[in-house]
Amino acid sequence: MYLMPLLSTLLSSVFAGFMVSRGLGHRGTAVFSILSLVIAFLSSAIIWIEVVLGSCEVWIDLFGSWFEVGTVQVSWSLYYDLLTAHMLFTVTSVSLAVHIYAVVYMRSDPHLTLFMSYLSLFTFFMLVLVTGDNLILMLVGWEGNQQCPSGTYF
Repeated sequence: MYLMPLLSTLLSSVFAGFMVSRGLGHRGTAVFSILSLVIAFLSSAIIWIEVVLGSCEVWIDLFGSWFEVGTVQVSWSLYYDLLTAHMLFTVTSVSLAVHIYAVVYMRSDPHLTLFMSYLSLFTFFMLVLVTGDNLILMLVGWEGNQQCPSGTYF
């Protein structure tokens, strides 16, 4: 359940970016993206309840050690504490509102599916930035956030 916000936003981005989304059209892609963000928002609300009200911090090691240099070991791990729970709830709620507004605002744009893909990918990297356990993983989230808007429209 702690991975659900990350997985749902990544799945939304991948789905909206594939050619399959062209078969569903703008409406199908928009509905799928918004439903994925609703799932991310609801799961982040549950995470907030567990971490804040239940006073439990969670540390998840995803893929083990990424690399080691001397005594420094960098791993793919996520950490959920009080600050992370608050930021996770804030990021998913604002992103859900932005997704809904963008669908209505850009309803006549021919590249809505591509825009929704980049917007969901931006949200995914923002969640990686928020939940990252170490500075290297936070850097991955930060750089992902910097690259997503530059690929949106040229």
